Amino acid sequence: MNAVECQVCNGTNPRINRFCNQCGAALAVPEPVDETGSAGDENESPPIRAASSTTQAASPVANPGSSLQLPLGFPISSAIASINSLLTRSANPFLIFGALAVLLAQLGLYYSVALNEKAPIGYLLLLGLGVASFALGSLGLWNTKRASLQDPHFDADASFHATPGFNILDSVTATLSVIIGVLAVAALLIPLAAGSVSGYMLLPWVAALAAFAAPFLPRFPSLTVLRKASVRAYYGDLIVVLGLMALFIAINLYDLQNWYYSAIGDEFLFFEHAKHITEEGVTRPFSQEGVYNKHPVMSSVFQAAVMKVFGSNYFGWTLSETLNATATLPGIYLLGYAFGGRKAASVSAALFASSHFIFAFSHVGYNNLSSLPVAVWSLALFVLGWRKGNPLLLYAAGIVAGLGFYTHYSGRAMLPIMLMFSLTAGSPRRLLELWPLFFGFVLTVAPTFVVEQEQVFTRMFSQIVGGYSEVVTGSTGDRILNNIEINLPAFNYNSTVHSYVYGPLLDPVSAALAAMGIGFALGHIRLPSLRLLLIWFGVAAFMTGVLSPYPHVAITRLAFAGPPLALLAGILAGQIGDAIQTRVQGIGPSLARITVPALLTLLLAVVLALNLWQFWQVTPSVFPHRPEAVALGAYRTEQCSSDANGTLFIGQAVGEGSLMNQVLTVFDPDGPVPRQLNHEEATMRMELPYQGLRCVIFVNPGAPEARTLQEYLTRRYPGGRTITFTNPSGTTTVEIFAPPEE
Repeated sequence: MNAVECQVCNGTNPRINRFCNQCGAALAVPEPVDETGSAGDENESPPIRAASSTTQAASPVANPGSSLQLPLGFPISSAIASINSLLTRSANPFLIFGALAVLLAQLGLYYSVALNEKAPIGYLLLLGLGVASFALGSLGLWNTKRASLQDPHFDADASFHATPGFNILDSVTATLSVIIGVLAVAALLIPLAAGSVSGYMLLPWVAALAAFAAPFLPRFPSLTVLRKASVRAYYGDLIVVLGLMALFIAINLYDLQNWYYSAIGDEFLFFEHAKHITEEGVTRPFSQEGVYNKHPVMSSVFQAAVMKVFGSNYFGWTLSETLNATATLPGIYLLGYAFGGRKAASVSAALFASSHFIFAFSHVGYNNLSSLPVAVWSLALFVLGWRKGNPLLLYAAGIVAGLGFYTHYSGRAMLPIMLMFSLTAGSPRRLLELWPLFFGFVLTVAPTFVVEQEQVFTRMFSQIVGGYSEVVTGSTGDRILNNIEINLPAFNYNSTVHSYVYGPLLDPVSAALAAMGIGFALGHIRLPSLRLLLIWFGVAAFMTGVLSPYPHVAITRLAFAGPPLALLAGILAGQIGDAIQTRVQGIGPSLARITVPALLTLLLAVVLALNLWQFWQVTPSVFPHRPEAVALGAYRTEQCSSDANGTLFIGQAVGEGSLMNQVLTVFDPDGPVPRQLNHEEATMRMELPYQGLRCVIFVNPGAPEARTLQEYLTRRYPGGRTITFTNPSGTTTVEIFAPPEE
């Protein structure tokens, strides 16, 4: 008899095993022992005897390290086996309790949101308990290998392997490409070291990246192989991805130019940098002294490229961030497909495409979303290259990860995430086999290190707690503790209103799925795919949440943690879908084919509706606008009709260089700018200084000077009317004085 059946989970194991491969329970296998007491296998080291021969006989050990004992003499191996056995028997109760606790906690948190109030500690504790219970149940589920919840795509994780070494100079073409690459690198780095600021330095950089890719091409599948593949099998995936991308773009274009999104107050320097590039070209492309002297210059290049095509105005500027989020979607789908199959891929991408949090930053000209496509695509290329042993894909992953140094700071985390995962997947010596990844990364970031040297790091570290002035952040220790309290639960509870975001960063359905997805991943942490997602989310949450310098929820940074949460939620939803399909399969195959897609479609429709309601109704009901934004709304009313010649703006700070002037210029850079007077200038004139005015907008109507002017104008022009224009929340108001028609 060469196999033995486990009495706990009925799993089949080799006879030489002392513990079950499935659940870890001790196997009742009498092992032949020779006269010296050693195991029958001559290559196996004899076990270290326990203090009691009785204990040893009852609990055989699998290897010398497993014979350690607890203080009372109970072997650790037996304790682990007992715990595994308990989890195996109690998997379903743990899962059910965990799911109910998470759902109850999430609903409680969602309906407890009050402006600028911290999350109720009771619901947070219940949420943590639910995640822990779900993790324990998932661990028991892992032990049982239950078919109804075990997706076959996870089995593909066993194919993760490192790239074997090979000779990059194995052909004349490869040798010539390497020589060209070396020359291109020299043509790049030598002028940069000498102080060159020319944008043409991008050409040798791109040439070097392309030239060094050539030696890896023989390892890439040929077009013949691709033609032989079942391309038609992926038509459905292509339709889903394109459909989600189109839906996301349509939702954001619907109101992208609405005055509601016109001014947060500190974003217009991004526009000015991008517009300067469209007009003057790129200079100092590898410098970190871009917007506010802390964002990479290259982070404005993509915005400038989009503006060059769609217009150097508000639409072209903010569209660049919409496209950044759109470009992230296929990468999320690809990762979801690699880790969990089509259901997981579809749900993950749909959850990301439905996020009100992502909608908000797709309407703002910040560069925060620029790190998302870099993060997702570098990881997707890394996973494919790792699994297939393909050096070209690993080289490409290194390049894309290196581009994180030219986007928002959070994008720089991708190589550390890959390294941390690689260290958990095998011997550290195997990192040497990932040299194409490191080579592509170093080649990509080398120019900025030559230009900025140590400032690459000093500028980056100045953006985290400890780098900011303590006048802003408070003491470092207090800030970190407060960040843990407010930022880590922000996807489940958020009462801060900022950047057109209010409420939990995820809708309640997505937040509950993500929380349970974390528990599921913890229980299946031995799966490389889920371990990678946990590392990704952990690093992202630590960098953007725990290390945030802001005294409020780090809304502008936490988007970087969105993709791994969407994937964890999608993978769990896919597993639940597979379980339902298995159950329904017994009723009828045709019903099974319809039921799960219908349920997932309904789920995603509910998620989309919740997010649109949050973005279009809930957030506007509390969001406090800048007066300049509301003044733009007044300018677009029927009374003013965006007539630059017939409108006068009066405010505390208007005119050249003011935020009001920036708003008007960005929205219509080619048209005339309406006339503007500050309170002092208007008070000196005490009358309407221009003929043909149809609309006078008071940007700060509550100011004493404004009240005096309005009273005077009402007396001076008896037939005039005063019209109040306010934002949806009623927190910001401007007033329009309409002189009598002549």
